[in-house]
Amino acid sequence: METQTRVLVNAHAMIRDGLKLILEETRRFCVVGEAGSGEEAVRLAREKEPDVVLVDTAICPMGVIRVVRALTPLRPKISVLVLTDPEDSESLGPIIEAGAMGSISKNRPAADLVMVVDLVAAGRMCFPQRASRLIQRRTETNGSGLEARLVKLNEKERTILSLVARGLTSKEIGRRIPMTAKSVDNARSRVRNKLGLKTRADLVAFAIKAGLLHQNGEP
Repeated sequence: METQTRVLVNAHAMIRDGLKLILEETRRFCVVGEAGSGEEAVRLAREKEPDVVLVDTAICPMGVIRVVRALTPLRPKISVLVLTDPEDSESLGPIIEAGAMGSISKNRPAADLVMVVDLVAAGRMCFPQRASRLIQRRTETNGSGLEARLVKLNEKERTILSLVARGLTSKEIGRRIPMTAKSVDNARSRVRNKLGLKTRADLVAFAIKAGLLHQNGEP
């Protein structure tokens, strides 16, 4: 039997029951913990070490960003997937910047949820396509000078930045370019230094804002 993906669900009780049923029915997922608050989700994530933490914005509407930020340091072992309300679009930018690996609207079919959890568990980002447009629009409004920072990177470094943001490992990136995994690591360090970034979450946020990342997931 294949190893099951371990999932921690942070949502209200009735929603947790539904999500658990959908995921475990596939036999590919095992819900290892259920949390009724953001604080409990962070505590259980450290204790249970799931592959994916599914966080419903409805359970902590004012604190979901803080929850995602608290969970982000547990990566790459643990990825965060945020469950959003259908009409909620403005929160996508902050959710991405906080370090989440994906989001999915509650009006999506169960099959889409399963697909997105699979992608996030595999280290792939999965956000609605509109997310990049929202972030780019906000960036243009704020005049953050992304282009001035982006010109510091050569074409290969831009490609590496994009692939790192998508969740690919150094070995996977090396097979695409091609380069050795060690050379990719060195290039990634140069990219961080040139852009003044520290973490992978910073790289992901920058790549999306700069329009280097094509999103997967809902339209």
